[in-house]
Amino acid sequence: MRLLLTLLLLLTFSFSIQAQDNKDLARVYFNKALKSFEALDLEKTTKYLQKNRELNNGITQEKIAAFGAKFFHDLGDYTKAEEYFKAYFKLNKNKSSQAYKDMLVAYTNNLDAKDSPNKSVNKLKVLKQKKEKQDALDNAKNIAQKKQEVTRLKKSIKSLEKSLSFISDKNSDQYKKMHSSLNKMKENLNSLGGTLDVVVNDLNVSKNKTVDTSNIFTEITKKSSKSTSFTVIEMPPVFPGCENETKNQIKDCFSLGIKKHFLNNFDANLPNKLGLTVGLKKIIILFKVDEKGHVINIDARAPHPKIKEEALKVASSLPKMKPATQRGKPVKVAYSFPFSIRVE
Repeated sequence: MRLLLTLLLLLTFSFSIQAQDNKDLARVYFNKALKSFEALDLEKTTKYLQKNRELNNGITQEKIAAFGAKFFHDLGDYTKAEEYFKAYFKLNKNKSSQAYKDMLVAYTNNLDAKDSPNKSVNKLKVLKQKKEKQDALDNAKNIAQKKQEVTRLKKSIKSLEKSLSFISDKNSDQYKKMHSSLNKMKENLNSLGGTLDVVVNDLNVSKNKTVDTSNIFTEITKKSSKSTSFTVIEMPPVFPGCENETKNQIKDCFSLGIKKHFLNNFDANLPNKLGLTVGLKKIIILFKVDEKGHVINIDARAPHPKIKEEALKVASSLPKMKPATQRGKPVKVAYSFPFSIRVE
């Protein structure tokens, strides 16, 4: 009997420790979900919320329920958002609080969006696309600045080497100091990329392929130099199917239409045939919509020539659309967006 009681106590103690371990792990995963959300890594945020839910055997905390409801609603997963909304209402018993009332309003918005999914905009993915576009431009600026510094260092090295050639006494203090400065300059040059052929990893150029950085930034920005920017246009181009949207929704509808066109027409199996490393690869698509609604001046940056060729082909098949207008007149507008593919 005493042995049986001891075994029961040990089992109870073991279950208690396991339960506490799960709670601690669940807390870690929720914190990771918050950090991933701040970085707009939507896949990891979803993954860590699911881990938290599994370890807690459900949605057990009000703050997690509130965060999950808002996150999945903005992500466009209204069914999962509804699960978090319902959990919130079970956990929060203070129906008179402002937070509870705000969540009720958000819940009704989620139900409306669930009933009319075609009219809903995936806010988080739109925001992520904008961030990725800005990151690409920032990266291009950094590369242009690096190129300028490399050019400056090369000129300085050449000048210093010429000066050193005129000093006959190689053991003099002057020669040693100048030679030391020369070595430091060469080290700095090597750290910046050595030659002007800089590997642009963040723009998904393959590791063995080098590019001249002198025109990277200008090539990205010049696409908008002779046309109006999509971000400031009064009335953007109207993608087919977006004619009944409000003025404020037309931009989001246009971006969504472009993305769906690529998802439906891009050869998803192509990247797996090219020997690329496993993982997500980013393509940057650039084009203009002219005064008649035709897609022109198409360009792309991709991790492989074949992928670029496919991206250009898909962009070329974009439908004619109603042109953008500025002050009531049709104008040419520049547009660019990142498109991700997965290599299995």
